[in-house]
Amino acid sequence: PSLINFRGALIADMAARGLEVTAAAPAIDQATAASLRAIGAEPRSLPLSNASLDPVSTIRSLRALRRLVRECRPD
Repeated sequence: PSLINFRGALIADMAARGLEVTAAAPAIDQATAASLRAIGAEPRSLPLSNASLDPVSTIRSLRALRRLVRECRPD
């Protein structure tokens, strides 16, 4: 929900300008995904672990981010 609460206006403005917007966050629920689609963004849920000191989970998060960037190919 923080994507909508804190970045919703930015996401909507970017989509309104014709940009393809992908909004990624850990564990996006169905209501948040629907809200993101309504403002023009494609929601993507990522297995992010930003509060852990476990290097394995950090590597998994990094790999997921790299995979997303490769798939989306942002400008």
